[in-house]
Amino acid sequence: RSKPQEKPAAKSPEQRNEPPLDLKLDVKTLWLTKERTLNDVKATLIRERPGWHTINLESRMESGKSFRIRYAPASSAYRQLFLDAEDAGDALRTFGIAKTASGGKIEMSGKEESAEAPLKGSLSMGGFRVRDVGFLTRLLSAASLSGIVQSLSGEGIVFDRFKANFSMIKGVVDVKDGNALTADLGITFDGKIDLDQSGIDMKGLVIPAYTINSIIGKIPVLGDILTGGDGGGLFAAQFTMTGSLDDPSI
Repeated sequence: RSKPQEKPAAKSPEQRNEPPLDLKLDVKTLWLTKERTLNDVKATLIRERPGWHTINLESRMESGKSFRIRYAPASSAYRQLFLDAEDAGDALRTFGIAKTASGGKIEMSGKEESAEAPLKGSLSMGGFRVRDVGFLTRLLSAASLSGIVQSLSGEGIVFDRFKANFSMIKGVVDVKDGNALTADLGITFDGKIDLDQSGIDMKGLVIPAYTINSIIGKIPVLGDILTGGDGGGLFAAQFTMTGSLDDPSI
């Protein structure tokens, strides 16, 4: 009896050995998919066989707000990354990350010290609203936070802050010190995202009544004992998220 054929693993950029590219764009509309576009795009894209050398793009999203990304050699580093969007929700929708996000701002920055070094940086977003996000609904349901789940499926919830540090090399993103905060909820997370394999291995805490937890945590000595130190809470639920990015197990 023959063995079933296994699905071949996705190739990393190094394995794909992409052909060199030197492209300049100045277009009114750039279609990313049938539904998503970038407008007024001006871009310089340079790719060498080892990978991307320069990405310099300025554009406007559906909302009319700007989206910019620059990844290029710099005097203070082998290469530097800078990304910002005046409307975080529009950026998340445009790139298919969160279809119901709206508002807020996003900034990402990082640098590589050499050709072999990882890209190290940070991501920061704030003031954006999300509704009906599948994995978030499942996560909050698992933590028995029915009230917040109802808000998420209704008018949505607003994240006042979303921050994380990251290190990326060979398609794997190592996420550290991640935290997402609303008025009533805190989420901390650390782990890995494999972009080439579309996989995730993340763990963290869901902290309801975040304001109360924060007040308790600021009590000298006693606060650290009760909350478990920085990033913890008196009321908190641990979680793990593993498997496919499209449908992770929680």
